[in-house]
Amino acid sequence: MGKTLREKIKQLPLEQQKEIKERSAELIAEEMIRQQRKTCTQTYSRAARRTTSN
Repeated sequence: MGKTLREKIKQLPLEQQKEIKERSAELIAEEMIRQQRKTCTQTYSRAARRTTSN
Protein backbone atom coordinates (compact mmCIF):
# COMPACT_ATOMS: atom_id res chain seq x y z
CA MET A 1 0.00 0.00 0.00
CA GLY A 2 1.19 3.54 -0.76
CA LYS A 3 2.16 6.20 1.73
CA THR A 4 -0.31 8.70 3.08
CA LEU A 5 0.10 12.40 2.48
CA ARG A 6 1.05 12.88 6.13
CA GLU A 7 3.80 10.28 5.81
CA LYS A 8 5.15 11.98 2.70
CA ILE A 9 5.10 15.39 4.39
CA LYS A 10 7.02 13.99 7.38
CA GLN A 11 9.81 12.98 5.00
CA LEU A 12 10.27 16.55 3.78
CA PRO A 13 12.78 18.97 5.34
CA LEU A 14 11.45 20.78 8.41
CA GLU A 15 11.35 24.13 6.59
CA GLN A 16 9.08 22.71 3.91
CA GLN A 17 6.90 21.06 6.55
CA LYS A 18 6.56 24.43 8.26
CA GLU A 19 5.60 26.13 4.98
CA ILE A 20 2.99 23.47 4.26
CA LYS A 21 1.54 23.79 7.75
CA GLU A 22 1.36 27.60 7.51
CA ARG A 23 -0.25 27.53 4.06
CA SER A 24 -2.77 24.92 5.09
CA ALA A 25 -3.74 27.07 8.08
CA GLU A 26 -4.25 30.03 5.71
CA LEU A 27 -6.44 27.97 3.39
CA ILE A 28 -8.53 26.66 6.27
CA ALA A 29 -9.04 30.20 7.60
CA GLU A 30 -10.05 31.42 4.12
CA GLU A 31 -12.57 28.60 3.77
CA MET A 32 -14.04 29.34 7.21
CA ILE A 33 -14.50 32.99 6.24
CA ARG A 34 -16.07 31.96 2.93
CA GLN A 35 -18.54 29.71 4.75
CA GLN A 36 -19.39 32.43 7.28
CA ARG A 37 -20.08 34.91 4.48
CA LYS A 38 -22.29 32.39 2.73
CA THR A 39 -24.21 31.77 5.96
CA CYS A 40 -24.67 35.50 6.52
CA THR A 41 -25.90 35.99 2.96
CA GLN A 42 -28.39 33.17 3.38
CA THR A 43 -29.56 34.62 6.69
CA TYR A 44 -30.02 38.10 5.19
CA SER A 45 -31.89 36.64 2.23
CA ARG A 46 -34.15 34.63 4.52
CA ALA A 47 -34.85 37.69 6.67
CA ALA A 48 -35.64 39.77 3.59
CA ARG A 49 -38.10 37.19 2.31
CA ARG A 50 -39.85 37.12 5.67
CA THR A 51 -40.04 40.91 5.77
CA THR A 52 -41.41 41.28 2.25
CA SER A 53 -43.91 38.44 2.56
CA ASN A 54 -45.70 39.96 5.59
